[in-house]
Amino acid sequence: MMTSSVVEVPLRTGAHTKRGWLSALRSPLWFCLIFALLVRIWLIFYTHGFVDMDESLVGVQAQHILRGEFPIYYYGQPYMGSLEPYLISLVFAMFGSSPLTLRIEPLLLSLVLVWLSWRFAELMARQARLSNVARTWFSTTVSLLAALPPLYNLVIEMRTWGGHIEIYILMLLLLTSGWKLVQRWEAASQREILMRWLGIGVIIGVGFWVYPLIVSAVLAAFIWIDALLFWKFLQSLGWVPLAADGRQESFAFHGKRMLLGLSVVPGVVLGFAPGIYWGALHQWANIWYLLSPGSDGGNSVHLLHRYPNRLAVINGTVGLYEKCLVPHLYGGTLPTQSLTNSSVFSFQSLELLNIGSIILVLGGLIASLIWQHSLFRVLPRLVGLPLLFAVCTIVCFCFSNVVGHSLFEPCIRDGVGRYAAPVLLALPFFLAGIVALVVEYFSKRDKRSEGSRRVPGRRLSRFAVIQCGLAAVLLMYVFFIGTTYVQSDPQYIFQSFTCNRAPYDTSKIIAYLQEHNIHYLWGTHALGDTLIFQSKGSIIVTDPRIVNAGALNRLPQDVLAVEHADRASVIDMVAHTDPMPKLVQAINVLGVKYTLIRIPSQPGNVDILILTPVSRTLTSTEAISYGAWNFHC
Repeated sequence: MMTSSVVEVPLRTGAHTKRGWLSALRSPLWFCLIFALLVRIWLIFYTHGFVDMDESLVGVQAQHILRGEFPIYYYGQPYMGSLEPYLISLVFAMFGSSPLTLRIEPLLLSLVLVWLSWRFAELMARQARLSNVARTWFSTTVSLLAALPPLYNLVIEMRTWGGHIEIYILMLLLLTSGWKLVQRWEAASQREILMRWLGIGVIIGVGFWVYPLIVSAVLAAFIWIDALLFWKFLQSLGWVPLAADGRQESFAFHGKRMLLGLSVVPGVVLGFAPGIYWGALHQWANIWYLLSPGSDGGNSVHLLHRYPNRLAVINGTVGLYEKCLVPHLYGGTLPTQSLTNSSVFSFQSLELLNIGSIILVLGGLIASLIWQHSLFRVLPRLVGLPLLFAVCTIVCFCFSNVVGHSLFEPCIRDGVGRYAAPVLLALPFFLAGIVALVVEYFSKRDKRSEGSRRVPGRRLSRFAVIQCGLAAVLLMYVFFIGTTYVQSDPQYIFQSFTCNRAPYDTSKIIAYLQEHNIHYLWGTHALGDTLIFQSKGSIIVTDPRIVNAGALNRLPQDVLAVEHADRASVIDMVAHTDPMPKLVQAINVLGVKYTLIRIPSQPGNVDILILTPVSRTLTSTEAISYGAWNFHC
C-alpha cells in the first residue's frame, strides 16, 4: 500500500499541475498585462522619452552607480532610498543610458503592480466565496483598471522620481500580507505566523527606507489586523457569536500568536538596514526627518502668518485636496491641463465614475450593517481593506505638514499631489466591487430561473444581458481613459510641476555644446540636470544659487568643477520675442566679450540662450539665469 501511494500521488499532481498551467495561460490577467505593457510603451514614445530634471538626477545617480558609487539615499536628502537608481543601473548596464531606457524600469514594475492588484483581488474574492463568474469579473476588472489608470496616476507610476512605483508595490505587498495573516490566523502553524509577521516587518523597513509615504499602508494594515484580531479575541471569550464556518480558539491561543508579532521589530531593522547604516554615519538625520513635522515650507514664517494654528493648516489642506487634487487623482487631469487640448468631458466623466463608485460602495457598506443579506455581507470582504487604505492615505495627507508652500498657490503649483496619489491603488477595487456584486446577484437569480424552465437555455438570459451591459460600462471607461491619453499634449505630460517649459528636445543643445567643446556651464537645475544625464556626464551644469545663496547642493563635485572651470558658459531660457534678454544686458554692462547663440525650444515658444565669455571667466554672481528664474525654471 505504501508503494501504491508513492506511485499514484505524482501522477495526480502532474495532471493537476498541467491543468493549473492551462488555466493560468487562459487567464484574463494576460490580456490586462499585455494591454498595460502596450499602453505604457505607447506613452513613452508618444512623449519622445521626455524626462524632467528630477528624473534626470535619478538617471545621473544610476550612471554613477555603474562607475562604482554606492549611494543609499537620493542626492542631498535623508529620505527616498536609492533602490530605484540601483534597479535602473541594471537596465543601463544591459541597454545603455538614455531617456528611453530610463523608462524601462517603471514600465516593468508597473506590470508587477498590475499582477499584485490581480493577486490581491483573487485572494479577497476567494475569501468572500464569490461564484467563479463573479470572481473572474472582480479580478479582471481590478486588473484592467490597474492597467489603465487615470492619466495623472499613470504619469506618477511612470516617473522615475526616486521610488514612487517601488513604494506602490511595497504598499500592495504590505496590504496583501496583512490580509493574508488574518486569513491564516487559526489554520497556520506558529512557524508560518512567525514568518508572516517577520515578512510584514521587512516590508515596512524597506518601505520606510525607500519612501516614508508607506506610512498610510502601515496604518491601514495594522488597523485591519488589530480590528479583526480583536474580534477574534471577543469570539474566544464568547462575547460575540462565531461565524458559521468559524473555529473556536482559546484566549491563550490568540495571545501566543500576538506575541509572535514582536518579530515585526527585527524585520523592520532588517529591511531598514541601509538606512541604519547611513544614519549612523550622518547623525541619524534620516531618523530625525521621519520624526520631523513636514517639508515644503511647512514651518515657514509666511505659512505661519497666514495659517497661524494647526487647525487652520488642516482646513487649508482639506480645501486644497478637495479643490485641486480630486480632479487630478479621480479624473486624471494634469497640472498643465490648461495648456493642453485634452478632452475636458472625458476627464469629468472619469471623475464622476470614480467618485460615484466610491459613493455606491459606501452606501453598500452602510446597507450591510442594516440588512443581513448575504450579498451585502460580501462587499466588506471585497472593498473593506482597500477603502480603509484610501481613507488612511487621505487622512495622512490632510493631517501632515507636507503641503507647505502649495497652500499659497493652490491648483497652480502641484508640488504635493504625489503624496496623495497612493489612493490610485484602491480605486480599481471600488468599481470592481460593484461589478462583482451585480454579477453575483444576477448569476444566482439566473440559476434559479434556469432551474424552473422546462427547456433551459432557449433564449438569451437576463444574466447574459447584464454581463453585456457591464462590459459596455467598462468599454466606456476605457474609451474615456484612452481619450484623455491621446488628446493630451505630449510636450506637457511629463513636465515638472515647477517648470513646464523645459526643452522637449535637447539634441540641438547638446550637439552645439559638444561641437564647441563646452563642458561646463552655469544654469538652473531644470535646464542643467537633463543635459548632465543625456550627455552621460560630459557636460556639467550647476546652479549659481548654490554658491551665492546656499541652495541645496546635490552634486558638490559638479559645483567645484564649474566654479574652477576656465570661462564656463551660461545657459538661460528667454522668451522668443525678447530681443535683448536681461542676462545679455548684464554682461554688456560688465564689458565682457562673449559669443552667443539662441536655440528655439518648445513648449512655450522660448529660446535656449547659451552665452560663452571670451575675455574672462564669469563669477557665480555674474552668471545668473535671469530668464529661467522668470519662467520658474
